[in-house]
Amino acid sequence: MDLDLCRRTPFKPVSPDAPLEEICKLFASGAHRVPILNAEGKVESIISQSYFIKKIIDYCVKFLFFFEIYITHKIK
Repeated sequence: MDLDLCRRTPFKPVSPDAPLEEICKLFASGAHRVPILNAEGKVESIISQSYFIKKIIDYCVKFLFFFEIYITHKIK
């Protein structure tokens, strides 16, 4: 379902259990924000590209931090 709330790029909502791959594809197709709809079809939240990228970077930084600790202790 497309929501025609934006003239340039219509919103393409997803469910809360949508895989990240689906959201990435929407961003790659030109969407800047993706609404998350609840079971009643109402907007629960909206994910922006910048928020999505920030969360990916935060995850990568945490992963690298713990990986570095793991490697450091494994070498000793």
